[in-house]
Amino acid sequence: MRLTGAVARFVRANSGLREPLREVLTHVGRHRPGPRNDILIISARRSGSTWLMELLATQPRMRYVDEPCKPFYYRRHGLRTGLEGSLPVLDSKLVAVADSDAEHYRNYFADPRATRIHGPYDPTRPTFHFTTDRRVLKIVNATALAEWLDDQRLGFDMVYLLRHPVPTVISMAASVMLRAEANLRHEGFVTRYLTGEQVRLGWDLLRGGSVLQRFALDWCLDSIVPFRAVTDGGRDWTVLTYEELSLSPRPTVALLTRRLGLAEPDRMLKQMQVPSQSTAQGRLESIATEDARQRVSRWRDKVDPHDVRAIHEVVDHFGIDAYGPDSAIARPRWLHFAQTAGGS
Repeated sequence: MRLTGAVARFVRANSGLREPLREVLTHVGRHRPGPRNDILIISARRSGSTWLMELLATQPRMRYVDEPCKPFYYRRHGLRTGLEGSLPVLDSKLVAVADSDAEHYRNYFADPRATRIHGPYDPTRPTFHFTTDRRVLKIVNATALAEWLDDQRLGFDMVYLLRHPVPTVISMAASVMLRAEANLRHEGFVTRYLTGEQVRLGWDLLRGGSVLQRFALDWCLDSIVPFRAVTDGGRDWTVLTYEELSLSPRPTVALLTRRLGLAEPDRMLKQMQVPSQSTAQGRLESIATEDARQRVSRWRDKVDPHDVRAIHEVVDHFGIDAYGPDSAIARPRWLHFAQTAGGS
């Protein structure tokens, strides 16, 4: 098992091996849409979405689709962003769908053949199934499309995953590209979702803010659409926090089982003991020894209080109030189970 894990991580770290292997194996598998809705996870980057996707993908006949909206993929499939000529493709992301492009987008997300290349590539893992009839898609690079995708009635059960902004922003700053400029440059996104004050603040932070402030801005711009959808838009989505999934695994898995019509929740509980493939190698030993509450609150002992305040000041300007600076877990209205708050 150790050898398998080491090999899998080596393959994952080498795109020259990973992508050809993924393309071969995802085309070997047989997928035929079944009677149940596909599942669509919406989440900001570095929020635990890979982990949740892999948990759901343990279910029989479930195929995961790992981020079909990366710049390479939407460029490859001809999905226009409305930012062509304004930003390099790697600095861009999908933040709106023009009416003229709507049918192309619908076909892309609805057709399993268009997204199959983004599936699993390791037959030794419990997330790999050669015969599938349901998909779980994870979207972190096109969260602004969340409402649009729901409105298209493409047969998705929507899941919105949140995580505390402070550890998320710190992780983003260390591991992903800043793409906030894409939101601020897109007239359609700005007009629909931002006030003039928020736009001015955004440009000020991009020009003169600290690294953490700029990534806090990116987190806000990625979160604002799904957050408003579930708070103001009356959307009947399943809303989870990373912290509750960690701290209350059994009741949370039971909730997902009811909401999403899952067949074998015990497979998810077993998989929860296994780090996701996006977990850094250096974290594996500590994950094996620390308990869940240490895991979700570790950042509080490592982050300067000044940085916590700086991140929350940005978050407050965008009205995303699911978390406060003094607790590692979400505010009570975002929790499903009383046990989650114990000892926080």
